[in-house]
Amino acid sequence: MAKLSNAQNTLLVIKSKIPFFDDFTNNEVITLTRDVTFVKYNENEIVFEQNSGGKDIYFVVQGSVDVLLGKMVKRGGRAKYAEHVKLATLKRRSLFGEMSAITGERRSARCVSTIDGTTLLRFKVVSKVEDSNKIILAILYYKFIDILVQKLKILDEKVYG
Repeated sequence: MAKLSNAQNTLLVIKSKIPFFDDFTNNEVITLTRDVTFVKYNENEIVFEQNSGGKDIYFVVQGSVDVLLGKMVKRGGRAKYAEHVKLATLKRRSLFGEMSAITGERRSARCVSTIDGTTLLRFKVVSKVEDSNKIILAILYYKFIDILVQKLKILDEKVYG
């Protein structure tokens, strides 16, 4: 294995706390991930905007993040998202951003740090399927599907009671 960055080493130390990595070996985690970094945010700092592009996936290490859905409004001849409604507050050990990373679609909501010092693990997942990674990628995507299903169940409960 090549020399790892500090963020990659930390990822390997905490991987058992990240549900979709807990069954993988250290080598598999390194094979699956790219551009692993830890990012600290101030209170009310935007992690990403609604309708922005991006392949980054985030894991809340410390602090919390609000998920906000905006409505498209026109002001002064310009259209932008405003009148945001809070959908959820993501706390420690929450994963988000995976839908855009998987589908390639734009972000469906804005995410904003709620407290100073919010620390997120930001990474990308390898997208090129090769003989050497196809089984672990299949397992990872199965885990993503499970996470998305759990999120849909929570949303259904909120909407339909």
